[in-house]
Amino acid sequence: MLILTISLVLLVVCALPVWTFGLWSAWADNSHAPPPILATLNPGGQRASAVAWSPDGRYLAEQITLSGKQAATKGAVVLWDVQTRREVRRFTGPDGGLALAWSPDGLWLATTDGAQTLLWKASQIETPGGSVAPAARLAAPDPSEAITGLAWAKDGQTLAMVDEGGLGIWQPVDGSTWQQIHYFQDSPCATILCERSLLWSPDGRWLLASPWHATDGSSGVGVWDAQTWTEQALLTAAQPLAWSPDSSLVVVRNDDETTLSAMRAGSWKAAWTVNPNQDVHQSYNVYPEAAGWSSDGAWLAGSMDGWVDLWPTNTRQSAWVWEEQEQSQGIYTATSLAWSPDAQTLAVTTDGQAEVTLYDLSNPSPPGAGLPEL
Repeated sequence: MLILTISLVLLVVCALPVWTFGLWSAWADNSHAPPPILATLNPGGQRASAVAWSPDGRYLAEQITLSGKQAATKGAVVLWDVQTRREVRRFTGPDGGLALAWSPDGLWLATTDGAQTLLWKASQIETPGGSVAPAARLAAPDPSEAITGLAWAKDGQTLAMVDEGGLGIWQPVDGSTWQQIHYFQDSPCATILCERSLLWSPDGRWLLASPWHATDGSSGVGVWDAQTWTEQALLTAAQPLAWSPDSSLVVVRNDDETTLSAMRAGSWKAAWTVNPNQDVHQSYNVYPEAAGWSSDGAWLAGSMDGWVDLWPTNTRQSAWVWEEQEQSQGIYTATSLAWSPDAQTLAVTTDGQAEVTLYDLSNPSPPGAGLPEL
């Protein structure tokens, strides 16, 4: 009897590491499974760089790079009807898109082909069929420098556009005529194109541009108080990625390029920091590319290389990590993401192809959630 008992104890002790490893392996596999897919929208192209929901959640605008015979026009903005999953319209060539932005009131979609910004009335472009013309065309401050970023103020009457030379602020004179009311010049980037981007706080108070330069040549994030249009001290970060719905925090990619921090608006001090590398458990560093804050403020999603990470904002502990990377299809990076206005759906784009994947996050709990209990 004693020998049998000892044998059973030894069996359990020897099997425990194998059993534990099996549980952890199953947990790791499940935790990297993606959420349920509601739809995949494929416009045909080489890469998707940005995606944005209309404020009413009925439409998605997607910025893509064209491929093959289409490549002569370089890029396009594709408008999708989310309910029917059908392409409503696309803007290419002279009416194409290197950047896009919906006005907060949903009345306008701004796109740019680099040389000019085009303002489209949503009521016209959201109806399939027939040709439409932009309601206004805003010329770039410097025709030789491409416009790379667009952002609307809360009032839907003020538009910011940024190029390699600086930042312009525009407002309407009448229905079809707009004028530039401010221009802030910046020095060019040293070795490569800046490809600047913009991010305006939901309350309209703060406008951020990156990269931007200080007088000593150092780079960071430019900050403007839109109430007075006074330029603030340069924010030390690589790029701003997402505002909280109440405009109290902005998530930035830090200068180390591997972590994200939430900065307090006004003081620009870090409230908290997350490190996606601790969540994906890879033998290499991943680098944050995009971030999105759900409209209810409860969730922050981030993309880094070929991964997407989901954090509850109250704990900032990763709740779900999944992989978008498909090397056989040339997909290495999740390039952009955006929450639907009702915080139920997450749109994710990748390189390698121009698809938008719509994930169901109405119940954000991955299979096998939580660490295995031993």
